[in-house]
Order: sequence, then structure tokens, then C-alpha cells
Amino acid sequence: MNLTRIDIMSDYFNCNRALKHCKNSLQEKSSIWIFRECFYNVGMTENMDKKSTIIGFREWISLPDLDMVAIKGKIDTGAKTSSLHAFDIKVVKRSGVRWVKFKVHPIQKNNDLVVSCAAPLLDKRFVTDSGGHKEMRCVIKTTIKMGAHEKEIELTLTNRATMKYRMLIGREALKLFYIDPSQSYLLKKSMKQKVYLKELKSKSKA
Repeated sequence: MNLTRIDIMSDYFNCNRALKHCKNSLQEKSSIWIFRECFYNVGMTENMDKKSTIIGFREWISLPDLDMVAIKGKIDTGAKTSSLHAFDIKVVKRSGVRWVKFKVHPIQKNNDLVVSCAAPLLDKRFVTDSGGHKEMRCVIKTTIKMGAHEKEIELTLTNRATMKYRMLIGREALKLFYIDPSQSYLLKKSMKQKVYLKELKSKSKA
């Protein structure tokens, strides 16, 4: 069996979809469930290499270029590009180069904490969200740090104030990872992240 990460994830979710819509016997449902678990576990084991890391469907990550030490992200294998909650987005020019300035609420359900960010503008492009709505978004390039891994990725900026997660992590950022959708926060918070979050909570109470 020689499966890619996407093969493994795709078949796992296809089985989940089959279980959800299966109206036949309990025996058939049990067969789908057994296939799902065996296929996923065998595929994960046979295709892992020493550089790969297993992550859950949501993780604490860092965006060091934006001075964001800790922000919670949800894994989104349906999207190629990652997206970050941002508001007050403004495109400005610095020495003839277009930059985008924006603000972020880094903690879920907390609109009092604000982090101001700026980055060179890479592009502006239409993005279709999961609901089928098209939106013109600013795109930047930045570094994402997940556990011990760092990678430069494209990141779209959009107001996710009504969404549960401040960031969605797309496939471009996930090439060194296997995803276990039944788990969360397998990448333990670093001491730096713990201190950062503690400081943010202190600011929120002040």
C-alpha cells in the first residue's frame, strides 16, 4: 500500500460521509467503520517518515513574522491556502512597495485584545469560501511555525469574526504532517507560547 497524505485523509473523510448517509443495516455500517479505522491506521503507519509529524484537527501555531506567538488554527484540507482573521485592512505604500496593514483578534471570543500587523502585499485575488461566496482578499507571504517545523506560506486575510476559529490552515502548510481528525492539540504549546497567552489574558483582565 503506497498512499499519500491526501489519499489517507480523503478516504477517511469519504468513509465518514458514507457512515453519515448510510441507511442500511447495522452490519454494513460496522463494515464501513472497520474499513475506515484499519485503512487510516495502516496508511498512516506505512507512509510516515522520520520528518513527518502527526497533528490534530486543531493546533496552536505561531506566525513569527507578524509577532503572533500563539494563535489557534483549524486544519482545513479542503483549502490550498491558509486564511487569517483580520479587520481594519488597509493597503498602503512604503518606498513604492505596497504593504497591507491589518489588525487581528488572536484569541477566540475576545474582541478586546488586538494585535496590529503589517506585511508586504503579495496579491489581491478572489477566494470562494465553503459557503460558495466569492470575496476579494489581500494575500501575504509569511512564516508559519507548527511545532518544530517552519514554512513560508501564502495567507489570505478575511474577517472571521463570526467564525469559531481565527485561522484556517490549508494544504500548502501541511506537507510535513499527517492529520488525525479524532485528536486536538497534539503539538504541545511551547513555554514561549504559554507565557505569551498568559500575558494576553492579563491584558484582557486589566
